[in-house]
Amino acid sequence: MWFIVTCLAILLAQNIEQFTLLRFLQGISLCFIGAVGYAAIQESFEEAVCIKITALMANVALIAPLLGPLVGAAWIHVLPWEGMFVLFAALAAISFFGLQRAMPETATRIGEKLSLKELGRDYKLVLKNGRFVAGALALGFVSLPLLAWIAQSPIIIITGEQLSSYEYGLLQVPIFGALIAGNLLLARLTSRRTVRSLIIMGGWPIMIGLLVAGCGNGYLIGMRIYG
Repeated sequence: MWFIVTCLAILLAQNIEQFTLLRFLQGISLCFIGAVGYAAIQESFEEAVCIKITALMANVALIAPLLGPLVGAAWIHVLPWEGMFVLFAALAAISFFGLQRAMPETATRIGEKLSLKELGRDYKLVLKNGRFVAGALALGFVSLPLLAWIAQSPIIIITGEQLSSYEYGLLQVPIFGALIAGNLLLARLTSRRTVRSLIIMGGWPIMIGLLVAGCGNGYLIGMRIYG
């Protein structure tokens, strides 16, 4: 609901500051996918099935940055930009009602009052788990290059290389296409290998890709290997 409200509220933005603030508020809602959605999947299914589901979910999520630049560039040439946010709000509303009907309930403390003391105790236990904290930090750090690329690629490609929005979109296809292919391969390998071996296997192309991306103008090739 938060995402729907902010998508519609952005239509009332009068300046770039208000627009940026509302885009920031939209981004907050995306955190719930990782904080709640993936946690619910982990509690509802066994480990191997969870990996397959999250890999497929990642593929769906990657379609947005893959097609977004291409569709967005075409959209603004024929329709007003406000229409995109109306479409986003409509799709989010469909997702909301679908989740409300089909998403399994995994909460074990329904009806209990929120206790800040209990909440703090739970967080303390989590932060004391060194293995969990290390894994969480590793997951965050390994995602940084991709997030940095999404944020900086328009500046690198459009401003720096003087390419069009359409060409920018085409250059994104092999990068996000590699990510989608990697997730499909991960879904196939979950039944054959342990989680630890899959993590180690995935670490090599990430390191090689980042090294290549850091060498001169090899960022496109490097990001494909990283993906």
